[in-house]
Amino acid sequence: MADAQQLVVSVRGLTKSYGATAVLKGVDFSVARGEVHALLGGNGAGKSTLIRVLTGSASKGDGEIVFRDPAGAVHSEAEGRRKVAVVHQELALLPHLTVAENIALPHF
Repeated sequence: MADAQQLVVSVRGLTKSYGATAVLKGVDFSVARGEVHALLGGNGAGKSTLIRVLTGSASKGDGEIVFRDPAGAVHSEAEGRRKVAVVHQELALLPHLTVAENIALPHF
């Protein structure tokens, strides 16, 4: 595991339920500066729910989410979420635009 100073996000014991359906059950993971991670799983595995909770578009149940800046300072969840970028799967790309322009397209 990476040194805590190098972690940019750390998730411990994260849960999320929709009614009686538990979608996230005690999720633990961390991402260190410079790492790239992929979420894999079948339909209904909770991938999209995890991303929605991390970005603040869905509330969490229990657990802890800690965001840190490159210097290691801890930020509130709301402040940390403003620093999370998500590239959603999109099959309708615009071939005349660059990769960066296609990624930025939802912001316009």
